[in-house]
Amino acid sequence: MQRRPVPRRPIPRRSIPASAVAVTAVAVLVVSLAMPTAASAAAPAAAVLVAPTNGGTTASASPTLSVTASDPDGGPLDVTFEGRRVGATVPGATDAEPFSVVVVPDTQNYSYGPIDLLDAQLGWVRDSRDALDTAFVIQVGDLVSEWDTPRHWDNVSRSFAILDDAGVPNTVVPGNHDFDNVTGDLGPYNSHFPSTRYSGASWNTATTRYGGYLGQDQFGPDPIDRGNGDSYALFTAGGRDFLVLNLEWEAPQYALDWADRVIDAHPGRSVIMATHSFVSVNGTRRATAQRPGGTSQTALWEGFVRTHCEIDLVVAGHEHQGDLGEAHRVDANACGEPVPQILTDYQARANGGDGWLRYYTFDPAANTMRATTYSPTLDRYETDGNSSFTLPFELTEPQPAPFAPIATSTVSSGGTASATWSGLAHDTAYEWRAVVDDGATRTASATWTLRTPPAPQAVLAADAFGRTVTGGWGSADVGGAWTPGTGTTGPFSVNGSEGLMTLAPGQTREVRLGSTSGTSAVVDARVSTNLAAAGGAAHTTIIGRQVGTSSYGLNVRFEPNGVLRLYLLHNNTALAQRVTTWTPGQRFNTRLSVTGTNPTQLATMVWPVGSPEPISWQLTATSTVAAMQAAGPVVIKTAVSSTSTVASTRVAFDDLRVVDPVGVPPQNAAPVARFTTGGTGLTVTADGTGSTDADGTITGYAWTWGDGSTSTGSTAQHTYAAAGTYSIGLTVTDDGGATHATSSSVTVTALPPQNQPPTAAIAAPTITGRTVALDGRGSTDPDGTIATYAWQFGDGSIGSGPTPTHTYATDGTRAVTLTVTDDDGATASTTRSVTVTTAPPAGVLATDAFGRVLSNAWGTADTGGPWTLSGTASAFSVGGGAGVVAIGPGSTREARLAGVSTSNAVVTVRISADAAAAGGAASATVVGRMVGTSTYAARLRLEPGGTIRLYLLRDEVALAGSYVLPGAYVPGEAIMLRLSVRGASPTTLGAMIWRASGTQPASWQLQATDATAAMQTAGIVTLKSAISSSSTVATTRIRYDDYRVTTS
Repeated sequence: MQRRPVPRRPIPRRSIPASAVAVTAVAVLVVSLAMPTAASAAAPAAAVLVAPTNGGTTASASPTLSVTASDPDGGPLDVTFEGRRVGATVPGATDAEPFSVVVVPDTQNYSYGPIDLLDAQLGWVRDSRDALDTAFVIQVGDLVSEWDTPRHWDNVSRSFAILDDAGVPNTVVPGNHDFDNVTGDLGPYNSHFPSTRYSGASWNTATTRYGGYLGQDQFGPDPIDRGNGDSYALFTAGGRDFLVLNLEWEAPQYALDWADRVIDAHPGRSVIMATHSFVSVNGTRRATAQRPGGTSQTALWEGFVRTHCEIDLVVAGHEHQGDLGEAHRVDANACGEPVPQILTDYQARANGGDGWLRYYTFDPAANTMRATTYSPTLDRYETDGNSSFTLPFELTEPQPAPFAPIATSTVSSGGTASATWSGLAHDTAYEWRAVVDDGATRTASATWTLRTPPAPQAVLAADAFGRTVTGGWGSADVGGAWTPGTGTTGPFSVNGSEGLMTLAPGQTREVRLGSTSGTSAVVDARVSTNLAAAGGAAHTTIIGRQVGTSSYGLNVRFEPNGVLRLYLLHNNTALAQRVTTWTPGQRFNTRLSVTGTNPTQLATMVWPVGSPEPISWQLTATSTVAAMQAAGPVVIKTAVSSTSTVASTRVAFDDLRVVDPVGVPPQNAAPVARFTTGGTGLTVTADGTGSTDADGTITGYAWTWGDGSTSTGSTAQHTYAAAGTYSIGLTVTDDGGATHATSSSVTVTALPPQNQPPTAAIAAPTITGRTVALDGRGSTDPDGTIATYAWQFGDGSIGSGPTPTHTYATDGTRAVTLTVTDDDGATASTTRSVTVTTAPPAGVLATDAFGRVLSNAWGTADTGGPWTLSGTASAFSVGGGAGVVAIGPGSTREARLAGVSTSNAVVTVRISADAAAAGGAASATVVGRMVGTSTYAARLRLEPGGTIRLYLLRDEVALAGSYVLPGAYVPGEAIMLRLSVRGASPTTLGAMIWRASGTQPASWQLQATDATAAMQTAGIVTLKSAISSSSTVATTRIRYDDYRVTTS
C-alpha cells in the first residue's frame, strides 16, 4: 500500500504543546550602573538583539542571549528575555458545546436470547439523544451469534431499526461471528445491514451522512466489493469534522488500502476508527492474525493506525475474559500524538450483557473525552478506572503559545543584558525576544530565531567506499579493516563508490568491522541489488551487534515480483516485520538502532533514496536475551536462496556510518508535574496525566496523600480515615531520571453509609396451562428490607407483591421481569422466561418448537415427553429455535420420543443442513412407527450436486421408489417433510416434501401399503440423522424445528 510520505520533522496538525518549551534560565548581569528610578515620560526604546545570530545554529543547546537596551530618559531598565519553541501552541478558545458518541458493544448473545434487552438498550440510546447531545452511534461487531442463522439476523435487524426509525445516526461493522471467516462471505450481514439501509437513512444531512463502502469505486476501482462490510460516515460536532471509519474484523490488506484512500479524500477530519478487535483485556495486542488473510492487532497498529496521524481514536470489542471486557491504552502515533484505543465487550455478563454500553462525552472547552459505562436495563453506572475515565482529546484549533519568561536583568540605559537559555532540546528551532520595562511602559523587541545543534554522537565507523579493491573491502574510512568471514573472498569488491558482494544461488557471505564493538550503535547504510529476484530471494542482514554466533539485525529481503520484506531479527527469529516494494537497481536508505543492555532497545527504518525520511521508526522491539547483553561488532551478511534462477546477484552498499547514540548524552529537560482531583466523601481521585516532558516521556508517578500513605501510577485513588484538609503531592520522573514535584490541598468530609442495592430473584415458576404462579421471595437486601415487588408479565400486564399469579390469554414464551425496591429506594431487576400452553388439542401427540438452549441434550419436547438420544451426546444441542445434530462422515445419531406410541401418526417437521453435501449424502429420517428395531419412515436425502431426494421406507427398503424436489439445495435452506403412517393390516403410508418458503403439495408424492406382520401394531416416533462415510464434509449440522405428531 502506498502511504503518504511523512516528513521527518513535521509541523503536526496539533503542533507542539506550550508546556514543551523549556524556560530554565540563568541571568547574567553585564552592566549595572545605577539603581532603578521612577518611570520617565518617554517610553524605552526596543532592545537591539545582539546574539546569537538571527536564524543561525548555536554552538550548544544552552545558548547565551544578549541585547542592548536604551531609555531616552537615561534611567535603569528591566530587560526580560522571553522565548518559545517555533510552532508551540496552546488550545484555542471555543464556545462549542459538549457532545457524545455512543458505542454499542457485541450484541451476539442478545440475538438468540433476551432480544428485549437489546431493544431496551437501543431505546435508551434513542430517548437520551437530546440529553447527551448524541452525535453518532457506533457498533463494534458480532451483531449475531451465528452468521448462518436467519433468526439471529432478523432479531438484531429489528432492534437496530429503533435507531433508524428515530433518525439517530449509526453504523455497524462485521465481527468474526457475522461472516464466514474462511471464505469471507458477508451475504447475511449485507442482506440485513446493506449500504442502502444507511445511504437512504433519514439522518443523512449536509453535515452528517453515510459516506460509502468498499466496492463502490468512489476513489478509483476497488479490487473487491464488500458491501457494507467496510464503510465510513461523516459528522460534525463540537466545532470539528469527524470521519467514522468502519473496518471488518482483522481487516485484510484490501480493506486497509481502501481505508487509506478514504482518509486521503477527507483531509482535515478527525478519524474515529471502529473495528471488531484491537486490544485485549490486559491492554496488549496479539501479533498473530486469527483469520486467514487477516491483519493482526499488532500489525494493524504498526502498519496502519500509527502511520495515519488523522486517526485520533480506536474503539473495538470482541475480547473478554469471563465477564471482564474493558481496557484502554494510549500510544503515540508517527506524529507523536496520543491515540486512545478502547475495548468494550460485555457479552459474557448475565442475560447476554445486561444492556451495558459505553458513551463518550467530548468537551471542546476542556479538550477532553470522558468515558461513561451505563446499563439502561439495570439503571446502573460502573465507576472503576476501566469504566469511567477522562482522556485528553484535542477539539479546538490550537493557537500560538505565548512567549514564556526566561530571565530578567536590570541594566543602565545603553547597557548590555544577557541570559543563558538552558534545557533546550537538540536540533530544534526556537524564537526569542526581549521586553524592556522602565517602570511605566513595556516595549517589546523584534523576534529572532535560533536552532540548537544536533546532539553530539561518537562516530564509530564511516565508509564512503571511495577506493578500488578486489578480493575484499579493504579498510573503512573510519573504523579499521573490513574482515570477511569464512568462505572465499572472491565475492567481495569495491568499485570506487560502493562495496559489492556478488553471489551465486545458495551462497552466503559476511564481512565485519571488529573495531566497532559496543553495546549501542546506530548503523546507516545504502543498499541496492541490480537484478530482479527470480525463483528465490536475495537478502542482506545488517547486524548492529554480534555476540559469538548470536546477533541483533535488520534483514532486507529482495523477493520475486517486487516484494521487499523487512525483518527486525534476533538470530533468525523475527521480532517485527513489514512489507513494501522494490525495483531492480533501486537504492534504499537503511537505519538500524541497537542500544543498551537489560533490556536492549531495537528499532529500524528503511526508505527509498530520494524519498522523505520517516518521522519515526517503522519496526521496534525490546530484547532481554541474556547472551546478547554484551558488546559486539557490526557485521554485514548477504545470501542468495538456493532456489534462485539468477546466475549472479550483486548487492551494493554505500555511505555506511556507525555512531554511538549515547556516546555524548544530551542534557535532559525536567518534566512538569500537574494533576487534578475529584471524588466524594472521604475518597479522593487524582489524575496526573496532564503532566508533560518536553524531550521524552514520563516514566513514574509518585503520590503522597498527606496522611503517610503513598501511591503510584498516572491516576490514583485514596480513601482517608477521617475528615479534614490534606496536602496531596505528585512527583513525576521522566525517562532521563529527572523529577518535578507539585502539591495541592483537598478537604474531605465523611458521607453517611451508602445504601447497598437489593438483589432481585425469581424462583422456578409453577405453570398450569396458561396460568403462572411466581415467587420473588428469594430477593434480598444486604442492609435493609425489600419494600415493594413490581412485576411485568411480558404481555403488557403488571402486578405487585412477592407471589403473584397471572393467566395469559395466548400460548407462548414471555419475559417476566421483577423489579424490587428496598427501604432506601434502591432498585434491582431480573428477568426470567416462562412458556405457557394450553393442553394439546385432541389428536396432538407431540410438538416441539425447540425454544430452549441446551448442550449435550435435547431436553423435553413441548408436548410428548423427554427426548431419548442414541449416540454421542455431544452431537446434540438446542439453540436458535432448533434441535441440532452435529455429525461427521460415517456417523448416525437418533432422538426418540419413547413416551409417544401410536398406530396412527402424521408427522410434520422442518429440516435444514448448514453445509452442501460433498463426496457423500446427508440424510434426515423421520420415523412414524418404530416397533422393536423395525420402522416405517420417510427419508430426506441431500445428495452431492444439490439433489433433494425423498424415500418412503420400511426399514431400509424403498416402498415407492423416490421423489426428487426440483431445484438444488442451498445450505441453510429449510425443507418441510410430512409423513403419514396409519392403520394396520395393511398399514397405509404417504410422504411429501416442499420448500418451507413455498406451498405444501396438494397430494402425497410417494404412497404405499404394507402388511408386514411384525409392524401391524403401535410404535414410537423418532428422528434419525446420518452422514455417508464417503462424505468429505468434516461436520454437518442438521437442524430440526416445528416438529408435530398428530393422529390425523
